[in-house]
Formats: sequence, C-alpha cells, structure tokens
Amino acid sequence: MDLFSKHKYTTITIIVLVLLNLFTLSVILIREFREPEPPFVPPREAVRADRVMFFLQRELDLTEEQAKQFIQLRRDHFDEVQNIQKDIQDIKKKMMDELFAGQPDGQKLEALARQIGEMEGQREMLVNRHFMDLKAVCRPEQREILQQLLHRVMQREQRLERRHERMGRRGPERPLNGEGP
Repeated sequence: MDLFSKHKYTTITIIVLVLLNLFTLSVILIREFREPEPPFVPPREAVRADRVMFFLQRELDLTEEQAKQFIQLRRDHFDEVQNIQKDIQDIKKKMMDELFAGQPDGQKLEALARQIGEMEGQREMLVNRHFMDLKAVCRPEQREILQQLLHRVMQREQRLERRHERMGRRGPERPLNGEGP
C-alpha cells in the first residue's frame, strides 16, 4: 500500500466513525426530549376501564366533552389512589418485618397500624372528592342518575363484603397453642 491509499483508508474510517457518533448522539437526544410514555396499564384493567367508561357514557348520556373530563378525572384519581396503596403496602411490609423481629415492639406495631388507618381514611377522602368532581361535571338530571349508580355499586360492595365475612367464619376463636374449649 502506498501513502495515498493509507491516507484514503484513514480518511474513510474517520468519516464513518464521525457519522456513527452523530447517529448515536441523535438517538440519545431524541429519546431524551420526547414525551415520556404513559404508565403501562395491564390489558385487563384497560378493558375494565373502557367498559366502565362506556357504561357511564351510556347511562349518563355524557357529551364528548364530559366523557373526556370523566376520563381525565378517573386517571388522576387512579394515580392518587395507587400512590396511597403503595404507601400502605410499604407500611405493611414494615409491620411484617417487625412481627418477625427477635423482639417485636408492640408500640411500633400499633403506630404502624394507626398509619395504615390514617392512609385508608385519606383514600376514602380521595374517593369522596373524586365523586364530587364527577358530580360537578354532570348536568342536574345526570347527577340523579350518577347518585343511583353509586348507590347500586355501594350495595353490591356491601353484599360482597358480607359474603366474604360468611365464608371467613370458622367457628369460635381458639388460642394459637391449640388449648382451650
């Protein structure tokens, strides 16, 4: 190889490397500045959310604008409740850790249980606020229908709770050591 072909080979190699670097930088910058992807919603939940929205739209005779507002309110509510649920799970994990520690601290367990109770109260307040927000979007005749729908949902949940309570009954409580009546 003579001097010119070595120089030509080196020049081509440098150009290719510069182009590769520019391509890599552009990919990194594009990924950095594009909108973040929405959080993944499992398909089952997405289908359920669509069914609920379709049901509400049909029952309440929502306008397109109202439907958009309902969807946004639902997303916001779901995000807030998910955050509280995550916090509750974290506290429950702390409780488990404390329960299985060498010497469990009863006062610490009580404090953690109170925290869970407070967070459950916050979750209930979020649900109430969510329903108030939905109500605010509705026209007066839609509010009456929404109230009826929410009463039906509440009654259904109460029936399910009673069924779970009945299924959970196993007779009188016995001490853990197996002794007793």
